[in-house]
Amino acid sequence: QHVFSRFLDGEIGDVETTCPEWFAAVPSGRSSRFESADREPVESREITAVQLIGKVLYNIGGAELVRGRFAAAARALRISVQLDPSDGAARDNLLAALNNWSLAESDAGQFGRAAELLMYGLQIDPQYEPFRANDLHIHQKWALQLCQSEDFRHALDLLEHGYQRRPEPELFDLGRFAVVCLWAEKLLDEG
Repeated sequence: QHVFSRFLDGEIGDVETTCPEWFAAVPSGRSSRFESADREPVESREITAVQLIGKVLYNIGGAELVRGRFAAAARALRISVQLDPSDGAARDNLLAALNNWSLAESDAGQFGRAAELLMYGLQIDPQYEPFRANDLHIHQKWALQLCQSEDFRHALDLLEHGYQRRPEPELFDLGRFAVVCLWAEKLLDEG
């Protein structure tokens, strides 16, 4: 998101203060209203000094997100949302940061931490579909890893807890039966 300054002097109009070449690059007539690069009007709103600080943190969070520094991104974006709760872009980027961070933790085998991040995100937005999908993805990987290490009780407890939260997904419903079958097969093999 870009922050423009609106000058009350009608000759100057709106200025994107972070663009050093603004006056040289802006075609005549464009500086009188907020427009995107394809000259479509962009929604604008006045912001307070506190909300401006939120925008700065939004930009920091976005830069950290691009670098894959999810903890720093989430921290900056969380504060940005606290400073400006009406900033939908900051909220959306916070959700994306938490989602991407949880997947990175899952890829590193840190399933508990990945699940915690998703649960935190679901408290912010229980209907955010990437959280709901990755809740299943992470728990499936976690349960498989537990079964491979023959920790069937923990795998069963994990899926039972998921079933208590969300009984409709097959992973949490039928997955428990699959774990019991694997566990029984292991016990039979051991006599």
